[in-house]
Amino acid sequence: MEQHDDRVFVVRQGAGTPHELVCATNVTSEVVVIDGIVGTDVLTGQQVGPLRLPAYGDAWVSPDVR
Repeated sequence: MEQHDDRVFVVRQGAGTPHELVCATNVTSEVVVIDGIVGTDVLTGQQVGPLRLPAYGDAWVSPDVR
């Protein structure tokens, strides 16, 4: 798994499968942008990339196949 920003807790489930899902949680009071997470937010249906997390925000992303 690639390294992400230390201000963000990232869990990747099913890596390398068609059902891969990435959960990213910003654990700070700052906005954090993560260039390495690109795909579809499964909660909103919107494309993300790079992923922008608000303070203490989280996202569940189905990553694009690379």
